[in-house]
Amino acid sequence: MCLYFVTYTVLAQNISQSQIENWVKIADTYYLDDENYSKAFEYYMKAANAGSPEGQYMVGKMFLDGDGVLQSYSSAITWLKKAAAQDDTEAMYLLGVAYHNIHLDNIAVEWYRKAAKSGNINGRNNLAICYIKGEGITQDVSEGMKWFVYDNPESLYIVGTLYLLGSEKVYGKIGVQQDVMKGLEYLRKAAEQDYVSAQTQLGLALAYGEELVGPSTANIQNVTEGVRWLHKAAEQGDDLAQFKMGCIYLLGSVEECGVFGVSQNITEGMKWIRKAAEQGDDFAQFSLGCIYLLGSVEFIGSPGVSKNVTEGKKWISKAAEQGNEAARILLEKY
Repeated sequence: MCLYFVTYTVLAQNISQSQIENWVKIADTYYLDDENYSKAFEYYMKAANAGSPEGQYMVGKMFLDGDGVLQSYSSAITWLKKAAAQDDTEAMYLLGVAYHNIHLDNIAVEWYRKAAKSGNINGRNNLAICYIKGEGITQDVSEGMKWFVYDNPESLYIVGTLYLLGSEKVYGKIGVQQDVMKGLEYLRKAAEQDYVSAQTQLGLALAYGEELVGPSTANIQNVTEGVRWLHKAAEQGDDLAQFKMGCIYLLGSVEECGVFGVSQNITEGMKWIRKAAEQGDDFAQFSLGCIYLLGSVEFIGSPGVSKNVTEGKKWISKAAEQGNEAARILLEKY
C-alpha cells in the first residue's frame, strides 16, 4: 500500500508536539526550498495524521494543486475539512476553491463566507466576486462590494480592475459600471503597496490608454508613467509586464502605443521579451521566435537582431507547445 494512505498505528497523543512541529519544518524545507513536493507531502502527511492543522491544510492543498501527489478534489476536501475544523481560515477558503472547481458553487459560497467571517482576506475577496457574478448566490453587486477590504492591496487591485474595465468586460456580468478614473485611483493605491498585478494593470492602462480601457471622457494616457509602473512589475518577475515592456522598447512608444514618450531601443526590448519568454509567456516566445526567424529588419523594420532560423524555430516551437495557434501555423511553414 502506498505510504500516503497508510493509517498510522501510533496514536496522535503519543507523539510529542515537538516531533509534529519537526515534521512540518522538514516538509516546509522540501516544499519551499527544494521544491521536492513528493518528500514534502510525505512529511506533511505524517503531521496531518498526528492531528496537525498545518499538516492537514498542506496535504489538502497539495491534493488540490496536484503537487507531489495525483490531484484529487475529494481527498483535498477531506483534509481541508479537518484543518478547517481546527479553525484554519485558509483551509476554509481553499474548500471554497475546491467546491468551485467541481462546480458546486453554492457550497463554495458557504465556505468563502465562513472564511470571510473569520477574517480571511481571500475568502472575503472571493465571496465578493461571487456576489458580483451571481455564482452560487443571487447577484447583489452592492453586497459584494461591501466584502472587499479597502486597505488590502489584493482587494484594491480587484476593485480597481472592476472599475477600470467594468464588470461586464472582466467577468462577463453586468453590475459594476466602468469608471476609469476611479479604477486608476484604486489601482494606484494597490500599486503603491507594491502589489505586482496592480502595477502591471496600472502601467498598461497608462501606457495604452483607450486601446485598453476603451473610449474615456478623460485622456489618461501617459506612456512615461505607464512604463515606470511596468518596469517595477517587470523587475519583480511579472511576465506580462516584461512582454509589454519589450514591445514598447522594440517598436518605440509612437509605433506601439500611438504617442511619444519612449524611444526605440532594440537591445532593451530584446532583454525584456526574452525574460518573459524564459518564464513561459507564449506570446513572448512567439514574438522572440519571429524576430530571430526573420531578423529584426524584416520583422520590425529596424536593424539590431540578425536572422537565426534555429533560434527562431526553438522559441516558436515552445509557444506552439503551449497551444499558441499562430506559432503552430508558422512552424508548419518551416
